[in-house]
Amino acid sequence: LDHANAVDGGKIVDKIQFQFQLDMLHTLLRGAAAAKGLAWQNALVSQSVETISSASGFEVEDFAPFITLCATMLPSFTPFVPSLSHEFLTNALLKSGSARDETLFSALVQVAEKHPSVRIPPEAMVRLEPRYFVLLCPVLDNQFQVELARGGDPSEEVRKLARHSFERSTAHLLSMDFDPQGVSALTKLHKCLLQGRGPLGLDVSKALKVKLAGAAGEVKNLSLIPPLVSAIGGIASCIPEQTKPGFVAALLAFMEDNDILQAVVRLARSKVARIGGSTDFLCGALEVLRFVLEAVRLEAPGHVASAVRDFVPVFVKRAFDNVGMFRRLAEFASAMRCILQGVARGGDPGKARWFVDYATEVVDLLFSHSSFQGVLFGGHGNLDGGAAGSRACVETILPGWSSERSEDPPSRPPSGREALFLAASDLVSIGNLFSLYDTDQGTRQLKQLRSMLLSAYGCRSSPGDAALLRLMKALSGHDDLDSFEESHYLWGEAFRSHYVCSGGAKDACDLEALKYILLEQQLGQIRVESVVGTIHSVLGAEDPEGGSYDPKFLLSFARHHVARGTIDLEAAVSKGLLSLSLAGLSSDDQEVRRLALETLDAYLGDGDSRLDFKGGRLLADLLRKARAMVEEAGGERLPAPAIVLASELVPCLLDERSFMHATARRLLDRDSTFDSTNIPVFLDLLHNSSPDYLRHQLWLLRYLWLSLAGDADLGPFRKRFALEVLMGFATAPLSDPKAVLLVLQMISKASRFPRFAHELVYKRNVLPWLLGLARSSALARRRLDVLQAALEALASFARAAAQGGWRVGLSSCNDVLAALPAVADAGHGSGGGGG
Repeated sequence: LDHANAVDGGKIVDKIQFQFQLDMLHTLLRGAAAAKGLAWQNALVSQSVETISSASGFEVEDFAPFITLCATMLPSFTPFVPSLSHEFLTNALLKSGSARDETLFSALVQVAEKHPSVRIPPEAMVRLEPRYFVLLCPVLDNQFQVELARGGDPSEEVRKLARHSFERSTAHLLSMDFDPQGVSALTKLHKCLLQGRGPLGLDVSKALKVKLAGAAGEVKNLSLIPPLVSAIGGIASCIPEQTKPGFVAALLAFMEDNDILQAVVRLARSKVARIGGSTDFLCGALEVLRFVLEAVRLEAPGHVASAVRDFVPVFVKRAFDNVGMFRRLAEFASAMRCILQGVARGGDPGKARWFVDYATEVVDLLFSHSSFQGVLFGGHGNLDGGAAGSRACVETILPGWSSERSEDPPSRPPSGREALFLAASDLVSIGNLFSLYDTDQGTRQLKQLRSMLLSAYGCRSSPGDAALLRLMKALSGHDDLDSFEESHYLWGEAFRSHYVCSGGAKDACDLEALKYILLEQQLGQIRVESVVGTIHSVLGAEDPEGGSYDPKFLLSFARHHVARGTIDLEAAVSKGLLSLSLAGLSSDDQEVRRLALETLDAYLGDGDSRLDFKGGRLLADLLRKARAMVEEAGGERLPAPAIVLASELVPCLLDERSFMHATARRLLDRDSTFDSTNIPVFLDLLHNSSPDYLRHQLWLLRYLWLSLAGDADLGPFRKRFALEVLMGFATAPLSDPKAVLLVLQMISKASRFPRFAHELVYKRNVLPWLLGLARSSALARRRLDVLQAALEALASFARAAAQGGWRVGLSSCNDVLAALPAVADAGHGSGGGGG
């Protein structure tokens, strides 16, 4: 093989020997494929390929048979592609392109796609004709993907090649000047370049200086439309603001001259063309329409307005088959609503009137679609099925003890159901519903629609229920919850039963029937663990799963029925609604505080408590003292320690079997218990001398964890030196590991609040303390979960110190980092397992 080539100045002179090598290579490739690549055969093939391709200077007619053979045997040849000389492959591509040998060029591209390091020189972009550039797109795409994956700054040669490639691909796509056979690779390359425009140094504005031109008249080949839409959408996502007006003007003229938007509509309606039903194409087309309408601020030319009217109904109908498309519809509707708000503030609303009328038609199309009800009720877990008749009671509002680390939930896009509600609510706020429901029959239809939506509502804080509530508010024309009074703030199955009972009229349902529905269905449907979760969310804790209730709706429900006397108060209190009302007094949301106070007033009545059941007198005394705290604070937010204690005392006072019942009664009789500037129960329970002291300590620590709701609560903790005392408690030799873990979780939670973190880092030396606790836990062979919790708290404070730029904190962090290896060695040597 080393001597078989007779080469003179890069030109093969012995054709017979060269043909012999090709025949032998063909045989070897077939043999390697059949034998699944024996070592000697693979070595022989690699040597043969390297030898043949080493003659990089030969002519097109000489290397054409070799490349044709490689492309024909590509599945078997792929492992040997790296043996090809890089120079040979690049030169062959350029020579075949210059010779206009399209068949050979296509074969070369197939091989080059498999080469790990082929590089196309920038000057090749100038010499290649359009059809050859389109054929070369897969190779270019691979080259840029490798460069971007490598990271760092690409070389100037790569950037130059990227600029040439981007300008040419943009020109081809926007002018529809390409062979439909290569459109997929062309579109893929364009997307790759747009995504990597930062590292590759692309100037999108410069690429748009190409003249938009097409074959004026109707587009005959609809397969040209999707890549055009994809290119416009990609450019629209990153075009500079100063370039946008000129590009939009040229784009509108181009679309009108070539009937582009009508072709988009025809393709979307097509039932034959596979691409017509493509989700990517439909979503891309909607993005293009959104881009144009935003640019012209809804003052759209006739051909654009006509296309919107024809395209959006097609999109909506297809979306019910793929509800993920509703996310794009929601983004579109939100953008249009923002534009209309801007036009209303400083423009001519009359020019955008066509879209207001059209939005009404789209709303009607959404609600009247045969699949709307299926999406509304279909298996989304918003109804508490099987919960009716539940008699479960809240035993405590405090969080359960857990040594597991809580991770931040990953962000997620809205579900299709949620996006449908968001899109509908924005379109409802845009459209003129009075024109849609201005008849008696229309009014009845609107009422039936709201009733259907309320039957599907779960009163949850989940994104889906939040979007559904927003839609119902939009349909009512009010942004508050007062419009739900007519339905008695019922939801789900309970509302459905009431609607059937009353025939849709507010007071047509018998009072006793309403009380029965409330007790057996609505209260039975309320889950106590979700009410506890709602209390936590009101106090600032996160609810990533959306399992808690909407506190405003639930408080409105409680206030309404307690004031009317239609609800069983003992059942409502046992469900945690009274504890929620108390917790709401410490909310940062002014509306929640107002509803919570009005609900408490409803429980107390006009000077005479309505709580006439066992334990009600104790609760009435508790509510009066809570009301006095509100008056003393002048209606402002009450610190969480006092309010969490009051909320937790409710189940403790009601349950005589609770280990905290006697303690709760003693606390109720002490006026100092309701000092909102203090934590009066702190030392009493921490240094409890009863045989059951550990349960009291754990109760106290869980109470303090929940009370640590934000920087506004620093005062009571500082007044009692609570965190400092707990730090000493955690290092005591006889402290229970569970209690130590709770202290560490509280310290870690405090790091999330700047004032708490600053206090602990600067004044309480929390970082050295945590490091010392971690070291002692490891050396004393204590539980590894204590060591892990201490290290996690250290990391939490280190992040806070870095974000705040605290020099003292960062200095301590360096000391911590220097000592961590010793701690880790001690932990591994403790015999407690991996950590």
